[in-house]
Amino acid sequence: MHETPPLSTAALTFHLPAVEDAALADGTPLFVIRKPGEDLVTVSLYIERGSAHDDLPGATAFAGELLTRGTRRLDLDQVAEEIDGLGASIRSGTDRASFRFSALSVGSTVTELVQLMAECLLQPRFDPQELDALREQWIGEALMDLHDPMYLADQALTRVTFGNHPYAKRPRGSIADMRALQIEHVVDAHQKLLESPRTLIVAGPFSAEDVLPLLNAAFSALPPLSRNDDVPHHELSGHRGCLAVNAEAVQTALWVSLPSPHLKHPDYPATLLATTVLGGYTLARMFMVLREEKGYTYGAYAQNVTWKHFASIDLTTSVGNAVTADTMQAIDRLVREMGTTPIGSDELENARQHLLGSFARSNETPQQAAGLLWKVIQHGLPRTYYPDLIEQLQRLTADDLFAVQQRWFDADRWVIGASGLPDVVLPAIGSYVQAVEVWNGLAEDAE
Repeated sequence: MHETPPLSTAALTFHLPAVEDAALADGTPLFVIRKPGEDLVTVSLYIERGSAHDDLPGATAFAGELLTRGTRRLDLDQVAEEIDGLGASIRSGTDRASFRFSALSVGSTVTELVQLMAECLLQPRFDPQELDALREQWIGEALMDLHDPMYLADQALTRVTFGNHPYAKRPRGSIADMRALQIEHVVDAHQKLLESPRTLIVAGPFSAEDVLPLLNAAFSALPPLSRNDDVPHHELSGHRGCLAVNAEAVQTALWVSLPSPHLKHPDYPATLLATTVLGGYTLARMFMVLREEKGYTYGAYAQNVTWKHFASIDLTTSVGNAVTADTMQAIDRLVREMGTTPIGSDELENARQHLLGSFARSNETPQQAAGLLWKVIQHGLPRTYYPDLIEQLQRLTADDLFAVQQRWFDADRWVIGASGLPDVVLPAIGSYVQAVEVWNGLAEDAE
């Protein structure tokens, strides 16, 4: 492994902007992140309902995307003209646990921005022709995804990780789900969104007192909350693999997942730092071994995944067929080393400073600040969570990390998702798991 000098160990003080707590007249929680002098304002409505809650997978994502494709008053082109006229953007996003509808513009247009955002949310046209157009667009994108090795590996990992858990549902659904979707599914998903627990976060140059009258007027038609359809927590278990068959593959994509502590767990800070050592950046072990030493790949990474009801440490890379077996052997060795050997001081400091620098850049814009605050709210964390996490990361020693490494970096507890040729992949991963499912996802989805 190449020797690299340690980065600077200067301390980092991390501060979230001041947050003002308020509520709309109907009780919807409102958090205002005030940034005096900021030119931009972002208004984000977060709803605790995602693809895991869909009756027909994809319905929530379709409903969200169609919100800006016409209202009762405005057609698609007119909505686009109004958004462009404000120099704004209005977007939705659906993940497994939640839905986000957010608007961004300059502060001088905040009144018009909020009014248009509320109109899109509360008075959508849901034109069947726009649904058909969006369906064809997303099916086309899904067909292209089916030729992406890493996408297939991710889908294979999802099957072996979640099984029948609601998190197995894809945010957009399968191609078959998209074809089955009708306007009534969209209308139903939209109504359930409006009835689910919600939070408004505003970030920009305004105080709560400034924006509360505007928000109350714009969102007064929101219905009362009548749903709290939560999903169960899920822990990674088993020692299994899944291969997504790709008969034309010239590469194997590998997606390996280990159990991880959740954000609230006392082991999380040390696990985050250890994961950075393993594969969090270009000086990390996976990158240095698989790219720099062996020349097998352009990138090999590890990251911590923390959803509301699930957490994992994910390792990803894509390599040529001829080196698939040696790559899997190298990943196994690297993970076992993490679980059995303390991290050296230079490696630890390099990873620490990279991680601290990433946090320093994660709070620069109103959108980033709103996203961090939402994660705190969604996971039920204390408001000081991120400043406290930064302090812990700076205090952790190699001994602290080693105790945690031994608990979490265990190759006998992982699951593996892969895509590629069966004759190549099955021998490469078969000895590292107890069983491997072979899934012809490309053919299944393309039908």
